[in-house]
Amino acid sequence: MSEKLVELRNIRVAYEGTEVLRNVNLSIYENDFIGVIGPNGGGKTTMVKTLLGLIKPVSGNVIFHRENIEIGYLPQYTNVDHRFPLKVCDVVLSGLMQKKKLFGRYTKADRSTACEALSWVGIEHMANHHIGSLSGGETQKALLARAIVAKPKLLVLDEPNTYVDYASEGEIYELLKKLNNQMAIMMVSHDLGMISSYIKTIACVNRDLHYHKSNVISPTQLQTYNCPIQLVTHGNVPHTVLADHEHRHISINESK
Repeated sequence: MSEKLVELRNIRVAYEGTEVLRNVNLSIYENDFIGVIGPNGGGKTTMVKTLLGLIKPVSGNVIFHRENIEIGYLPQYTNVDHRFPLKVCDVVLSGLMQKKKLFGRYTKADRSTACEALSWVGIEHMANHHIGSLSGGETQKALLARAIVAKPKLLVLDEPNTYVDYASEGEIYELLKKLNNQMAIMMVSHDLGMISSYIKTIACVNRDLHYHKSNVISPTQLQTYNCPIQLVTHGNVPHTVLADHEHRHISINESK
């Protein structure tokens, strides 16, 4: 049986008196690949930041079941100054900063580890390129390499398909599928149709959290979980599946 890594227990978060999360409970195990879905403003990113210790809950606890557990993080929006002459390898090396002493220099072994991470994501040939010269998909791969360079036990991603095209998006999800053999993954996404073939379980977040022990979920279950998201299917003809809604035909006279 897989070992439990991290646990969110009875988490409640509020901003200026407005409750964002309430009574959130979730356990993350070694081989998990959890897709976190929910409406905009439902608390997905807040939950992630609480897990990472970036937000302090009003009540409840984040419990780590291993000492000094390493967590890799790829935020939804990453400020990369494309005007700054920073090499891709240096961006990846910054993911090792927590392990370095103050003003400690990167060693030859550190640079080898960074090159290994770049190799994992398939852009090792760009190690000495300026970060600003990369495409959206290549930049996201470089940032993913930074998130995994310290070989974390848990990788947390908030909308990793931001700024990438459809082809790069598929490549990144395939990389995550391989990485899941080495680490647990929690991924926030708005696109359940795209991620359903990669994730193992689903957490629906809309103030409350409902955990679904499968990667297949029906519109009826989403409604039961109070998780009103848009379901998008992918195929030869792009289309969106919307929930049923009441409507009436308006005559020309009525519309005037």
